[in-house]
Amino acid sequence: MRILLIALFAAAEANACSCRMPDIFELLQAKTLFIGEVIDGGIVSVRDDPWYADVTSARLSVVKSFRGIPKALKTVDIKLRPSNGMCAPLPYHLGRRYLVAMNTGYSELYDNGCSSSVDVEDTPEDVEVVRQHFSKSRPGYIAGMVVGSDDPDATLKGNPFDFPDTRSGRVLSGVTISATRNGKTYNTLSDQSGDYRLAVPEAGIYQVLATYKLHTSKRIAVAVSLDQPVRRNFAMQVSSTISGRLLGRNNQPVLNAKVGLVDLDRLKAEPGKLPWLEIATSSSSDGSFQFRYVPVGRYLLVSNPNGPQVTRMGENPGERSYYSGRPDTSKPQVLEVTFDGVHLAGVDVKQGKPSILRPVNVRVEFPDGVGMKSAEVKCTALPTESDQLPVVLDVFYSNDKHDGTFDFQVPADRKLEIEIKDIYLRTKKVYFKSEHEPGTAPIKLKYVVTP
Repeated sequence: MRILLIALFAAAEANACSCRMPDIFELLQAKTLFIGEVIDGGIVSVRDDPWYADVTSARLSVVKSFRGIPKALKTVDIKLRPSNGMCAPLPYHLGRRYLVAMNTGYSELYDNGCSSSVDVEDTPEDVEVVRQHFSKSRPGYIAGMVVGSDDPDATLKGNPFDFPDTRSGRVLSGVTISATRNGKTYNTLSDQSGDYRLAVPEAGIYQVLATYKLHTSKRIAVAVSLDQPVRRNFAMQVSSTISGRLLGRNNQPVLNAKVGLVDLDRLKAEPGKLPWLEIATSSSSDGSFQFRYVPVGRYLLVSNPNGPQVTRMGENPGERSYYSGRPDTSKPQVLEVTFDGVHLAGVDVKQGKPSILRPVNVRVEFPDGVGMKSAEVKCTALPTESDQLPVVLDVFYSNDKHDGTFDFQVPADRKLEIEIKDIYLRTKKVYFKSEHEPGTAPIKLKYVVTP
């Protein structure tokens, strides 16, 4: 995860967002670093929207000091300076614990929406890295990103320490990164963002390699120190493509519509997650599409990958349809990339038939009838026998003008699961879940939140 600001760890006072997210290793260099619990001030109630709350300070009790906080100091005050164009909502919710990292002394701490503080409960792995770094048996770390590209050297820009140029490649998840020294090997996997973090028990020279199915990076020697994490990025040769056209039911090209590539291997490894390798848009001229940098694996090609739905983001009323390879069958055909450099062309997929939709109306409010401005409504249309992927709608609101009412349409032939919660997870009291059988009748729900 990356969380930092252009002016390291100090909130930038600007009218436009100018933050960048650092990784946890950058936070380790902060002048002031501690875990604290908000005991006064900050965001007090679920009525307060952190994007717009008029708060000026937060007092934190010091739970654990790593650097910059005198041992005798029990509480720390942080001045809060909300501003227009914040990159993120204010942190510091009453009763929550935060890892606070700033490049100012403890007596002059201030923060705003470009905050480097992270919620302890939401980022347990990051907090554990900090704890281990300041322990007697702290490990060394190798960290970075893994990408696949048809020109690995160009993607790394000749610099394995900087962020790769992912415009000329694809970040790869599930890649095994191995570090070997003195006959012992230590492994980890890259995450959904292509990032990895590998802990090793002692300083020294490690032989490090990234592998993913039949793809392999160059093996490099990495000098690891216990004082400072080492960043090394990897790029592997991934040059296969899958291309075709999106066609309507009249066999005419469909322009500017979505096509998705389903990673079947990821679906098997991570059941319940939407396993898209990528979602692309068909050409505005001839309905063509192309997926580049496709790793070795098994895939399904699907039109309207987000499923039939109508939301504030747009309309996709048609059913999903899968590439079948034959005009006389609707059974999905698996596309296999068995080695690098495969180019599957002419893989045309037809749009699905129109879907019957049903309207859903959800109202989230407080006892006095005022709408909750930080509610999240998540509606999932569960899989069917003919379509094994769920249709997921995430409807987020954190808007001072929004009244807590949500309207959307979902497929009528699926069982629905609707969840309501606070976007910022400030309290588990704000949680509601209901299930609804298939049907065409409108669904109307009202959930009253007790602050």
